[in-house]
Formats: sequence, structure tokens, C-alpha cells
Amino acid sequence: GFYSAEGLWFGLFEIEVANSNTEQAKEIAKTFTLPNTYISLRIDKRYRPYTETDPTHFNLKALTDKHIDNNRAKLRAHPRQAEGVVYLMLNLIDANRLPEALALGDDAIARAAKAPPGKPAFGALAAPWHWLLNTRTRVLEKLGRDAESEASQIKSRDESLAEKRDTVSQRINLGDFYYEHDRPQ
Repeated sequence: GFYSAEGLWFGLFEIEVANSNTEQAKEIAKTFTLPNTYISLRIDKRYRPYTETDPTHFNLKALTDKHIDNNRAKLRAHPRQAEGVVYLMLNLIDANRLPEALALGDDAIARAAKAPPGKPAFGALAAPWHWLLNTRTRVLEKLGRDAESEASQIKSRDESLAEKRDTVSQRINLGDFYYEHDRPQ
């Protein structure tokens, strides 16, 4: 899949640190590959000894680029998984590669629109589709394209309601969008 269990391993790492099991914590830290895990390690000064052991491994730019490349390869291997598009878009957002994230989302939407009836561009499309639209909304907002972002957020809400699978979160996201844009009513 596109998601990682590294968060669970980070929890174990924290337990080992708290129990002063330094060697076990160092071994776990060596396995971390996600940029967000690295950031968590660097923010908390208690974890510095575990990140300073191998500066080549704990290089944010290198970890970010490798993570994006790995997920791009997974998406090439599984091009019909909309979940992979969402995940890669999130990676690109985190790396502040917004035009690339937007192009990826727009390409996925275009492929879905062009797909012939009965042959969807993505398998099991309903579950992650509104999340793809929502992620595109986030990119547009970060790019300062508020009108497009609002339209995309509305479409995401409407799609989620039409799917009858997620009838709450996209409404909340749209409400949050309005609140952030000083439109609480």
C-alpha cells in the first residue's frame, strides 16, 4: 500500500527512549525513512542523539526526495489506485512542490473524466475520490487560488454526499474553509 506503519515504530522508539533502552532506540531510529518522522525526531531535543548518529541517513531533503520517488514508483506500478494519487499529492504538498501536486491531481481527474462507461480509470474509486478532490482543494488554497479552492471544496462535499460513504468530514472541511476565509455564517 501507500501508507506506512512507521508511526507505530515511532511509538515503540519513544517507549525505548523513555525506558533508557538506548541501543534498541538507535536500532529502531535507523529504520525510519519518512520525512515527517525525521521532523518529529529533530523537533524534540531528547531525540538528537538518535539522529546525529548517521547524518547521511537523517537528511530531510534526501529523505523527502526518496519518499516521493518511492511513492511515484508505487503509483506507476498501481496506476488505478486513486489512494496512491492522494498520498503522493500529500507528499508533494509537504515538500512544497505545489504545482506538481496540482498537476498530478488534475491529471487523475482528467483520466477519470475520459474513462469510458463501465471502465473507470481507477478501481474502487468511490472511497478515496472525494479525498482526492479535497487534497486538490488544499493545493489550490496554498497556491492562493481561493475561488477555485472553494469550488473544489464544494465539489468534494457534493461527491462525498453522493457516495453516501462520508457524509460528515467534507462538510466540516468546507465549513473550515469558510471559517478560515472570514465567512463563518
